[in-house]
Amino acid sequence: MKTILPSTAISIFVFFLTACSHYIQTSSGADYLAKNHLPVTKQKTGQAETSIEDRIRQAAEIEPTLKFPARIGLVKLHRGSIANISPEEAKTWLALKESLGDSYGEIIPINPLVAALATGKVPTSIHHDTSNTVNRVRLAAATQHLDAVLMYELKENTEENSNILSITNLTIVGGFFVPSATVSNEVSAHALLIDVLSGYPYATVDVSENNSIRATAWGSDKERSHLRKNTRIKTVSALADEVYEMMRDLRLGLAEMRVGAIPQVAN
Repeated sequence: MKTILPSTAISIFVFFLTACSHYIQTSSGADYLAKNHLPVTKQKTGQAETSIEDRIRQAAEIEPTLKFPARIGLVKLHRGSIANISPEEAKTWLALKESLGDSYGEIIPINPLVAALATGKVPTSIHHDTSNTVNRVRLAAATQHLDAVLMYELKENTEENSNILSITNLTIVGGFFVPSATVSNEVSAHALLIDVLSGYPYATVDVSENNSIRATAWGSDKERSHLRKNTRIKTVSALADEVYEMMRDLRLGLAEMRVGAIPQVAN
């Protein structure tokens, strides 16, 4: 009897749980300085250099001023540069805006060309100096009169391990291709929400997603490409979900901070 071998590899997907976390900040710079008995920085006329103590005070003096509804910019970073947001990711962020509702305001993507106009530089290479990335983002956000900006970046790592069944990455048992390699793709996403005018860091969000497949090498390049794309999409979706929770916590935290700052009238 003639045996016909299948032309494609068998792949079994295994999905791992996503790890998510976020942190918000609503503390007052003035309260921080007062608690530590530090005076507000006063730059002396003609002073050439600033001591590290003065620089620390200057850094601590910023205040949380964000109020909802707000105009919040959205920036994707790639290798230290402002990158285009893919159509799949754009759908995810649009869904987040709709879930938050009008009371939170708008989420406005910042285009790399807008950033180039704001900074006076047109990107010519994917390799850029990353030291001034945040400043470039704030400049671009300022040209669009935004209140805050959410920056996010994806980090990706793919690993492949063959098992004992692998012979030149192709194993045939009983006329079938047997998965002989495990391909693991991990994508982590890191986001930062800052004030455009002051640079106050309102929140950070961290998410990681790890997916893997079991496959032979025969005909599996498409599966590997699909795995990477699928993991990126799932990671951004998980990031948007965590940003949703972060925004709700931040709005509550800012409201509580302002209530606590109101002087109490004695009866």
